[in-house]
Order: sequence, then C-alpha cells, then structure tokens
Amino acid sequence: MMKFLIVILSLIVLTSAEWKPKSREQMKQFRVECVRDLNLPQNIVDKLNRQEYPENNEYVMEYILCGARKSELWSDNEGWLSERILRLLGNDKTLNKEEVRSVIDGCLDDNSQGSSLQEWCFRNFKCLADSKLRGLMRGMMQKLN
Repeated sequence: MMKFLIVILSLIVLTSAEWKPKSREQMKQFRVECVRDLNLPQNIVDKLNRQEYPENNEYVMEYILCGARKSELWSDNEGWLSERILRLLGNDKTLNKEEVRSVIDGCLDDNSQGSSLQEWCFRNFKCLADSKLRGLMRGMMQKLN
C-alpha cells in the first residue's frame, strides 16, 4: 500500500511540474533580467534587438545561455531540450512537425567536443537561427522587442 501511495504522489508531482511554454510577458522579463544581470554594453543590446548574433562574442553567448536557462529550454547537462523547442515551434502552419523535428535534431548536439556551456548553447542556437526555422524564430523574437 505504501509503495502504491508513493507512486501516485510521484505521478502527481511530475504532472504538476510539467513544463509549459512561457508567456510573452515572462519572456520579455527574462530578456530584461539577462541584459541587466550580464551588464551588457548598449552596442550589444542594439545588435540583439536587431537579431544580430555575432560569433565568438562572450556577451552574446552569455545572453543566449541566460535566456535559454530562464525559459527552461536548456539543461546544463543535456543542452537544448528538443521536445520543448518542438512544442514552441512545431505548431507553425508553414512547416510540418516532422520538418521542424528534423531541423531541431540536426542542429542540437551532445557537445562531444567538450565546448563551454556558452559555446555549446550558442552553436546550437545559431544553427537553429540559420536554418529553415529562421522565420519562426525571428517572429518569436520580434514579439519580445
């Protein structure tokens, strides 16, 4: 009986802890917090507002990682959480869900090369941003400005 109760309680906790996409207001707040917490220079903020993501820029890599963590799309152990990204982008009418999944799977890696978290997060983000998902991602990001 005790084991059964523990299993039921565990299922309740797991169900209530299920991830949900963040609202536009939450995402805007995460953006403000990341800019503030990372003390980003204005020229970097301006580039990010234009959706420009210069390569090998520590500020930009930190910002992408900060936003990914706050939105719960990133795990420091697993990297980008593909199922959550699919939930965000997979309902678009221009691409079918399998196309979106294929792009996501092609961009996300397990960091077998041992890059820093910032480099790993940015590399995968950049791949997604430069893929056929670019329009979807740009649309989402524009809503945050």
